[in-house]
Amino acid sequence: ESANEGYLGSITTEIPLAPFSTRFELSGRKAGDMETPVGTLKNSYADNLNASIGGSFFSDQGLIGGSWRRFELTYGVPGGFVGAHPNGVRIEMFRDQYNAKTKIYLNDKTFDNIETHYSRVLYRHKEFEYSGRIGSEFRIINYLGYINLNHKNFAFFNNGTFGTSFEFRDFTIGGFVFTPPTKSLNISAYVFESFSLSNFSFEFGARYNFDNIKPETEKPNSNIGYIRKRTFNTYSLSFSALYGLSDVVYFGANVSKSSRVPTIEELFSEGPHLAAYSFEIGNPDLEAEDGIGTELFIYHKFENLFFNFVFFRNDLSDYMIPRNTGEINFATFLPIYASSGVSALLYGIESQIDWNVTKDFSVSANASYTRGKFKGTNNSLPQIPPLKGNVDVKYNFENIVIGVNGELAASQKKTDVFEEPTAGYAIMNGYGQYSLLTGTLIHNLSLSVDNIFDKEYRNHLSRVKSILPEAGRNFRLTYKMNF
Repeated sequence: ESANEGYLGSITTEIPLAPFSTRFELSGRKAGDMETPVGTLKNSYADNLNASIGGSFFSDQGLIGGSWRRFELTYGVPGGFVGAHPNGVRIEMFRDQYNAKTKIYLNDKTFDNIETHYSRVLYRHKEFEYSGRIGSEFRIINYLGYINLNHKNFAFFNNGTFGTSFEFRDFTIGGFVFTPPTKSLNISAYVFESFSLSNFSFEFGARYNFDNIKPETEKPNSNIGYIRKRTFNTYSLSFSALYGLSDVVYFGANVSKSSRVPTIEELFSEGPHLAAYSFEIGNPDLEAEDGIGTELFIYHKFENLFFNFVFFRNDLSDYMIPRNTGEINFATFLPIYASSGVSALLYGIESQIDWNVTKDFSVSANASYTRGKFKGTNNSLPQIPPLKGNVDVKYNFENIVIGVNGELAASQKKTDVFEEPTAGYAIMNGYGQYSLLTGTLIHNLSLSVDNIFDKEYRNHLSRVKSILPEAGRNFRLTYKMNF
């Protein structure tokens, strides 16, 4: 691709040798500094390596499988402006994940199967200043898993699941960051059921969570407050109903009571996050987030036309967000973001349409709008996206596909106190694909052009949108071969 003089190569293979199946994947990507409509972003390169291998054994009694995945990424963060290092920084990270999974068929009229899953994940992240000195680093080891009992035709339920899960997280941090090493444990039990009645379909879910978050050292008088062990007992409930007005038109509603406990970072962070141009401060007194969510939707599914419309509303207490305080940490010259729990209201709409105008010509479009504000006031929450939409027009002719895609966004002026507004934009993309079958080989050659008119635009959800515009015109050439 041209916007960063980048290239990528990958190979994926799936090999069935009954009763075994294996999968292998290897990919690498290298990209230089990104070109934008306002110039080159120095030190915005990226190098990535991704590899995985997995295998499973299948039988009439069930399956057992395992996999390993390695992800490595090194990239630059531009500098040379207030709130960043003069020459930028370098980020290095890797992630190792081991997985094991089993499924045992019970051959019972009611109880279908038992599934188990276990993963161990190691994540390491380092942020280097231009001199080579580490500004911050952290290591996270996760152990997580679940066991599910799946059933059918139990009482008046058609299908359902009973299950329990756990996650243990070991968080260690270093460099010029003062977040204490912390361990967290989550244990949960849950149930999900579905049933039908005439033209109605219903789903019900419930979940209980126990969370224990324990720092290595208790600090009553730390700079961010009283750092100590926190324990949370929370639950979530959900209920949804779907009514078939006809064979092709459906109307539905969802109601849920949700909960979320604060993360280690939201509770105890105290230090720079160079990759996000921020100095992050946690809040040890955060309470669990609770909310009541409602959703109404209708969708039509005709032979050549699909359309859906969704309205949602979420009423939240202790909604956890990082907010720009308007202050600067003068040791790093980074803006200070502090975690806080607030009463919030979020509501909006989403819609989508897919229309096969003819056998070869199709049009797709989607749009979304979210309004987020502090309850009791008309003040806006931070990090709320503007009204956005996407239109895609595609033409198929035998083994050729051509299309154009338009991305549109309105301006976002409803912002938090120290959050910057963004202007609206409209960008155009184009693509073409040619497919060819030769013997047992399928060849796909595609050329796409992103941001055809080299339009300058900003992502409102980026903390550094005033500094880093999105990529300019980009040509991407891709060749795929399947055999």
